[in-house]
Formats: sequence, structure tokens, C-alpha cells
Amino acid sequence: MERLCVLLFTIACILSTNSCARAIGVNYGFLGDNLPTPANVVALLKSRNIQKIRIFNPNLDVLTALGGSGIEVILGVRNENLEELASDAIAAADGSTSTFHHINHQ
Repeated sequence: MERLCVLLFTIACILSTNSCARAIGVNYGFLGDNLPTPANVVALLKSRNIQKIRIFNPNLDVLTALGGSGIEVILGVRNENLEELASDAIAAADGSTSTFHHINHQ
């Protein structure tokens, strides 16, 4: 009976993980030296089927490389900027609009 329960549990786990696709995302940091170019990073992400990325700095070269790639971008906020953004929603919206308005979003 114990073997049957283990077998059923194993089958249930296998079926539940295969039945729903999950997107994988990564954080893309800019601290370091000898970093690959944004175009090379996007190519690597696409080759690994990574569909989501979080960046903490609206780097224009990175955003341009990600434009049209089909990779979803989340722009994180640094802790030191939270108070300013929370106190002025209009400025926060204006800042994101001015950063992203010329990027290809397709």
C-alpha cells in the first residue's frame, strides 16, 4: 500500500509540473566588469527561453536591446527612491513615460 501511495504521489507531481508552463525570469544587474553587451544578453536570454527580466536602472542601451524581443521587462525601484516615488505619483509616471516612450515595445 505504501508503494502505491508513493507511485500515485510521484505521478501526480509529474503531471502537475508538466501540465502548466511557467515563465522563467532573471534579474539583470550592471555592477561588474567585463559584462556582455546588451544585445548578447538578449540573445542569451532568448536562447534559454527566458521570458521575463527585472532591471533596476533604466539603461537606454539595455532597453533598446530588449525592445521587440518579446521579453517582459520589470523596472525595479531602488530602496533609496521609494519614498520619492511614493510621495509623487505624477512624477513617477512622468519618469517612466519619458524613459520608455521611444523604445520598441513589440
